[in-house]
Amino acid sequence: MDLDASVKEKIVVHAGGTIRIIAYVSGKPAPQITWCRDDGEVPKEAVVETTGISNSLVIKNCRRQHQGIYTLSAKNEGGERKKAVIVEVLGESARPHLSIGCINIYIFTFISSTSGGGTIQILHWSQKLILDAGMTREVKAMAGTHITLMAAIKGIPFPTVTWKKNDAEVPTRADIETNQAGTKLEMRFCNRGDCGDYTLTVENPAGSKTTEVWLVWNWPDRNGGSDITGFLVEYQEEGEKELPAIMRGIPVPTAKWSIEGEEILSEGNVKIDTDNFSTVLSINDCTRNHTGTYLLTVSNPAGSKTVALNVTVLDVPAAPIGPANILEVTPDSMMIEWQSNKETGAEYVVRIRAENKMGIGGPLESKPTVAEHTFMPPSPPGKPQTSDLSEDAVTVGWTMPLSDGGSQITGYIIERRHKGGKWIRVNKKPCKDLRYRVLGLFEGSEYEFRVFAENIAGYSGPSPISDPCKPCRPITVPSPPVNPRVKDYSKTTADLVWIKPNKDGGSPILGYIVEMKKADTEEWKKVNLDDFIKQCAYRVKGLEEGVTYRFRVRASNMIGDGEPREIPESVTAKDILIPPEIEMEVTCREPVNISLNLFLLVSSSSSGS
Repeated sequence: MDLDASVKEKIVVHAGGTIRIIAYVSGKPAPQITWCRDDGEVPKEAVVETTGISNSLVIKNCRRQHQGIYTLSAKNEGGERKKAVIVEVLGESARPHLSIGCINIYIFTFISSTSGGGTIQILHWSQKLILDAGMTREVKAMAGTHITLMAAIKGIPFPTVTWKKNDAEVPTRADIETNQAGTKLEMRFCNRGDCGDYTLTVENPAGSKTTEVWLVWNWPDRNGGSDITGFLVEYQEEGEKELPAIMRGIPVPTAKWSIEGEEILSEGNVKIDTDNFSTVLSINDCTRNHTGTYLLTVSNPAGSKTVALNVTVLDVPAAPIGPANILEVTPDSMMIEWQSNKETGAEYVVRIRAENKMGIGGPLESKPTVAEHTFMPPSPPGKPQTSDLSEDAVTVGWTMPLSDGGSQITGYIIERRHKGGKWIRVNKKPCKDLRYRVLGLFEGSEYEFRVFAENIAGYSGPSPISDPCKPCRPITVPSPPVNPRVKDYSKTTADLVWIKPNKDGGSPILGYIVEMKKADTEEWKKVNLDDFIKQCAYRVKGLEEGVTYRFRVRASNMIGDGEPREIPESVTAKDILIPPEIEMEVTCREPVNISLNLFLLVSSSSSGS
């Protein structure tokens, strides 16, 4: 009897999951198989299957009451064997997760016109009110508004949803909608009778959760001498931001949070909670400085994966920087100067009051004006070009944009990608030059590049994409051939030989080039005009008899021609003269006697040139 490799001595399953125990049993005669839990019968939800030597017990949508010690027994005439597995069911993970999604409040006011009629216009539409589960918040609204309460719900199995008002059923005119994404209660044209304690309860076999929202209608004691036309609902977001993520892997992966290339550590107002299945980054009292792209990298020996989370923190603008200087004053105008805060995009309203000895008059307000630069972002840079390739790096160069947008260009951002893949930023800080050395590439992979220009107004659009390039070892021209020499010559030809170069420059040698010149001139002429010489030998033809020549040889590859190697000695085109020699055969070196009327044959060899 053996348990399957996926089954350990202890199994931990979340409520709502599946318990699966697989074992392999064999024996002769075929043994009798029985399952039990805690020495009793297995739950009625358990399904036992037997296929050949495989035996399995499966319980779907398990609950806490399904945990215990499950024992498999196999018995035949030869004996009995048992295997026990401890099963633990965690119920908390399956409790329904509830969070109030948003409350949309539409405020309407009636504005009269001089003609006696009037129009209805939207005075204010509040932002979404994010309410944490289990917390009670007070919301003030105006009669006639539309109230929407939304909640996101999770749980296995999907929980039942109940809305109540003051521990009683909600009014029948309330529109309640529930689906797999969550639940929503909408109250249209609310009135004072709709005030109360609204309670939402979700429940499934694993447990229940409840959250409440208190809606209050409160009229002011005084109207200030004019009819009240409407109410504004203001809500201030809590200064805490959580970034949760679920991770899976075997073995359990490790998680690392980073922003702009720097690792985020759990310290100060930043807290990172990580277990075997999830990681959560929490930032208390977040400010606009926490805006950015947060990268989560999970890794184990099998590899790594990175996801990006874009976080934007919204806040009221900072106060303008003083002092406020009055530059020019006339009877009917005034010029005021102050320094803008570091944050752009804030709206300013100028209010002007006149004052005399009787007091201060009514104000005149300007239209809201956004404080931002009048410059435009620059146009895109020119198409990037790649050069100086190595096995793990390449130099990217580009030309300046045609327009700088009215502001000096402060730098460039370079992005790369595998051909057809996702773009990845290369440089953390803007590059001031028109070229950048990109490191950390992989040899043989195809890369594409694009560039952004930056000025005080922002980033330009991307440049045209560069031509694909493959990092590889640097290829150079080959070294000179080794030991070139003249093997033989005549009055019209010269036979040259050499040994191939020690270095081919990283590319196969395509062939060789032979050059010659007359000894009394400086001009070298190429001998093989049509094609490369493929062998390490060549016969030079067409020499002029009696003229002295010099020769040199160079190798060539896909990059170009290498340095030449000159033959040390000069060669004069002429036939080589060798004195004549005669050598008699051995049989003819001694006196020979022959009879009359017989033939005499004398044999010898001669040489000379």
